[in-house]
Amino acid sequence: MYFCGASRVNVIEFSNGMFLSVRDLGISVWQRGVSDSVPAGASVTLQCSVLSESRAEELQVLWFRAAPPQSHPQIIYTHHNSSHQCDSGSSTHTCVYNFTKNILSLNDTGTYYCAVALCGKIVFGNGTRIQLGKTFVDL
Repeated sequence: MYFCGASRVNVIEFSNGMFLSVRDLGISVWQRGVSDSVPAGASVTLQCSVLSESRAEELQVLWFRAAPPQSHPQIIYTHHNSSHQCDSGSSTHTCVYNFTKNILSLNDTGTYYCAVALCGKIVFGNGTRIQLGKTFVDL
């Protein structure tokens, strides 16, 4: 991901970012859902689809969260021998990885990225933005 940032009065604002895929690794990473608004206390399940020429055992899947005021995404979870669904074709493999997160407060919001590490390179998904929605109270 490439981000453009601008600074004004001690505040740095970043763009949504540009996704750059490394094609020579034979990997595509895609996340369903661009933005999701949830009430505080809700649980969200993020989904990441990985299409590759490598078997799932050879891939390392990571989840990152980028949120202001942090300047860099933070790694929050890795899939090590975790359960995932895979389908194999003649030369390609498609695996779906899920990550469930409780969104308790603003500290849990931001853009969540799935990424795959292979051969010393990392390929990022397009990201899913999670923000707090309005909570309605019955009177």
